[in-house]
Amino acid sequence: MPSALIQKMFRRSAPPEQVAETPAKSVLFETPLAPRKHFEWGTRLGFAVDQTGIQMAAARHTAGRVALVDARKVYFPASDYADRGTFITQTISEFTGRFTRRNLPVSLAVTGPETVFRTFHVPNLRAGAFDAAVQFEAKKQIPFPIKDCQFGYRSTYRLGTDSRFRVKVALHAAKSSFVQEQMAPFEQCGLDVGHVYHSHDALGHLLCYLPDFSEDKLYTLLSVERQHAELSYFRGSNLEFFHICSVGSSFLARRSDPTIFEYFAEALAGEIQNSLDYYTGQYSSQFSNRIYIHGDLSYSDELIRLLTDRFGFEFARFPGETLCLPGSDREPISACLPAVAAATCNVRLADLLPRDHVERHRARLMNRVALAAAVVILTTLLGIWLFDRHDLADQQTRLDALTVEMENFKASNLYDTYNMLKREIATSRTYLEKCKPTPGFFSALVRDLSQITPSPIRLSNLDYTGSIETMNVHLQGRVLSDAIPPEVLLAEYVETLNASPLLDSVVVQQYSKRPEKGSFALDFVLDMRYLQ
Repeated sequence: MPSALIQKMFRRSAPPEQVAETPAKSVLFETPLAPRKHFEWGTRLGFAVDQTGIQMAAARHTAGRVALVDARKVYFPASDYADRGTFITQTISEFTGRFTRRNLPVSLAVTGPETVFRTFHVPNLRAGAFDAAVQFEAKKQIPFPIKDCQFGYRSTYRLGTDSRFRVKVALHAAKSSFVQEQMAPFEQCGLDVGHVYHSHDALGHLLCYLPDFSEDKLYTLLSVERQHAELSYFRGSNLEFFHICSVGSSFLARRSDPTIFEYFAEALAGEIQNSLDYYTGQYSSQFSNRIYIHGDLSYSDELIRLLTDRFGFEFARFPGETLCLPGSDREPISACLPAVAAATCNVRLADLLPRDHVERHRARLMNRVALAAAVVILTTLLGIWLFDRHDLADQQTRLDALTVEMENFKASNLYDTYNMLKREIATSRTYLEKCKPTPGFFSALVRDLSQITPSPIRLSNLDYTGSIETMNVHLQGRVLSDAIPPEVLLAEYVETLNASPLLDSVVVQQYSKRPEKGSFALDFVLDMRYLQ
């Protein structure tokens, strides 16, 4: 009551516009994050070793497209359990011997009690901080020491509001000793395992090849092994939860009466119900009414019928024959589904490969990239060298042809005519050089005199001799003035000529004065030097 009163008072005190602009509650949304694809070429092998045999598959990858080449399961002999390791290596060698390519990429699917799957949320951080946050969560989520396990993760969903985001992370882990044990037969066969996937994570992406697949649809898979059964729940291709129960196919070996399947189905239905209750309570309120069974017991129609009758849901064998995967016989797919999922996987999943193997593959990849780069560079240089050599050969051929033509020209009468014309042209050029007139400065001298001669003075004769260095200008003129005596004007003109930077040594050689039309006229002759 007091809190309601305080809220009411706060609403009254707030301005109307502030109340109107209060943002509505943000709506959470979830966006799937698709994993990145592998763009491989060639055949990839997939293996899974379970409690009853060896699952093997081969798929051909062509830049994102996948075709199933082979799928089979070889069961362990009942009387030779002591030498199981030799049987596994022989079986793997026989299967890989069918392919001629060396260094075939191998993917291994692992599952069982030694594996773990967890999901948690991490804030939307940068790459380095994001990895650190995942490792911190992994130490809390994994039930065995982190130093004794191999783990990998990938982002599956992006969750958040309009302004803040979080990322849902799927964490897969397995004990290091278990992973090494699973990889040992392949190392003995000389095969280098490139990827170690959690079986259920790989099975989720095999679901994408179902004809009616949808990312919003829920899928449930059941696999019954010898000592346990595994249930996995998927939303689209993303694994949400998997459960291992203690009911296995060995339950059937302990009973000899005809009701063996009824007891087994009853016990298995109870485990499925417990797992389903936990899943719907913790992860999803919805559930698919169909459960796909894979493994050896998926071929038992009686077990499928009993489980359907007791559980109320539809149980069906995994429809491997309907997968959108071109390839060979589809009948054995349900018995070796994890191996098929590992072989056909063309996306980047959480990898449980040991760290030393990862570094080895990374170094090998760098060597291959360096080798490919070296081959490309050498090929480019070889192409440039061949092109330049071909161009040089063309130039040499052209030069040889021109040389032959030049020799033929020199041996002809035309060449003698050419030499004669060349000599005549040289003689004419020499003659023209000798007859070339000396450049004169008369126009420049006239221009300078016109600029410095005043209007009362009229020049009548100008004689310029460029070959004489001193007194090379002879100038005649008349001074006619009414107001100013002509002697004064002539004296000023002489001073002006001496002051010019182009004239020097101005001398009055002679002059004569006489009356003319009521005034006096003064005729003069000047000698001077023009500075060239």
